[in-house]
Amino acid sequence: MRHLSLDLIRGDILPGDHITTACDDWLSFSIRFVTGISSFRWLAPNSHSMIVLANEGGRVRLVESTLLTNGRGEQMAGVIETDLEVRLAAFDRVWWLPLGTRARAAWNANEAAAVKWLLERIADCTPYDAWQAWQSGHDWLDKVLSRWSPTYARESWDRLFCSEVVAAAWKIATVLPSSWNTSEFSPYGLARLGVYAPEYVQLLGKRKEIARYNSEPVWT
Repeated sequence: MRHLSLDLIRGDILPGDHITTACDDWLSFSIRFVTGISSFRWLAPNSHSMIVLANEGGRVRLVESTLLTNGRGEQMAGVIETDLEVRLAAFDRVWWLPLGTRARAAWNANEAAAVKWLLERIADCTPYDAWQAWQSGHDWLDKVLSRWSPTYARESWDRLFCSEVVAAAWKIATVLPSSWNTSEFSPYGLARLGVYAPEYVQLLGKRKEIARYNSEPVWT
């Protein structure tokens, strides 16, 4: 992992890349605690996910689903477009996870469909899915009861939570297999998927590596 400012790498960030974050507040801690325990860790490193929509001369446009405030203190709800430079002010730690060679080729081949879907979700103001966000973080019970678990999230895109937006766009772009359930991915679950370049960058905050980054096979 490298630790660099946004100004040094803003031109390298590409559509489809994953921006993931964490804060030192109680909400981020609770998300990291629950998703960490489900992954047999005390705390997950990250608690929020955003996907890069476009890079326009260094201005990095993002899509995310959130109930929080942006860097200007404005209330946001559901799927929205935001600006990376503005959003940095809202977090204590931010990482850029670039797609690897195979995932990048898949995204580039199907980017139009994925971007169309993302723009439709913004236009529709697709609501935030707090219930499935909670379900996706409690995978420890799913490991025991599988699809019969009360915490198993059945795929649905009528409402969307943060990491589900990223996973769904990737599924449309064939970065992820069509059979995968995008409503079951937490931010930490996304960070562990084997779809990234070998090296990632922390853009903000005290140095913190993402354990098991890029470690879980996607294609067999």
